[in-house]
Amino acid sequence: MIRDLIMRYVRLELVRLSDLLPHELIEVRRLKKVRNSIKSLGKVLKPVIIDEATGVIIDGHHRVAALKSLGLKYVPALLIRYTEVIKEIGTFSYLIKGSNEEVLQLLIRKLIKECEGCGNAEVIISNSLSSPYIIRSDLRIMSNTLMRLSRELSLSVIKLSPNDSCEKLIRGAYAVIKPLVITHKDVIKTAYLSNPYPPRTTYHVTKLKEVVKPFSLNQLR
Repeated sequence: MIRDLIMRYVRLELVRLSDLLPHELIEVRRLKKVRNSIKSLGKVLKPVIIDEATGVIIDGHHRVAALKSLGLKYVPALLIRYTEVIKEIGTFSYLIKGSNEEVLQLLIRKLIKECEGCGNAEVIISNSLSSPYIIRSDLRIMSNTLMRLSRELSLSVIKLSPNDSCEKLIRGAYAVIKPLVITHKDVIKTAYLSNPYPPRTTYHVTKLKEVVKPFSLNQLR
């Protein structure tokens, strides 16, 4: 019943790829996989999800990028009233593991030194060694800095969704880095400023029905 009511705020259309704004970056490996799948099938099986008022991509960044790379002009999309259909925005977190506690503390100190004050997003750094820190940073800068420092210090980084269970993973020395709150306005703003979040930053909780409606590539030219 709830899903049927939500679908009243949704319509399916073909939209121009050039009209869409991403709010997240893409992962190169995943893009290649999605592109190859679409090219092999000769069709797109599921529409992407777009905010009808702004053209911001809510879900389907890799499908959009894959279609662009194939030289197509359109994508099947569910156009939604973003704030009415998507009530909750979750965030992914980074789990950093290390057997050496001193090295992990060094990473945290370097991360705070390089990233604190470079943006307005609130980020919490909780760890096994001391009290949590809350800093303000730019999520893209923090992600890039974290990946660079973890490589330099030989620490492993695992990205976790809100649904992932990390109890078995959090043993020994660890740190968890997580954006505290991302709002609908934040998503729209970062898309409009052409400063998208790192891949898989947001996790949109929705009760939309899954729509499987194949469109051939010829329909998207």
